[in-house]
Amino acid sequence: MKIIITILSILGAHFSLTAVVPAKKGAWILWPFAKDTKPIFTFLQNSIGTTATQLLSVIAGACFIAAIFSIYGKFVPAEWWPYLLAAGSVSSILLYLMYLSPLAILPLLINATILYGVFAKTWKVG
Repeated sequence: MKIIITILSILGAHFSLTAVVPAKKGAWILWPFAKDTKPIFTFLQNSIGTTATQLLSVIAGACFIAAIFSIYGKFVPAEWWPYLLAAGSVSSILLYLMYLSPLAILPLLINATILYGVFAKTWKVG
């Protein structure tokens, strides 16, 4: 189970952090953010939207990375991993709902899988 959770966490971190380092132009399925990517709501196309994007992206990425360390008992208490995964997934879902498009489907599915595993299936590691 550790390997599956680790892979999902790496994918969650990757997709979330693409907002911090967008592609030059033209997003694609493995890099869903590009410099020309716009939020679905026009009121978010200002500095507030940019700040929210960066904040949600960094929170999600940091939570996913910290969850990986927590799963393996390094640097972060082992008991924290489900909470870190949940926080990372919720942040990432909010981020991708701001930029809802066909390219957001894969990251949203990964986050939904993580939340389902943490809350409904009560994944265990160890």
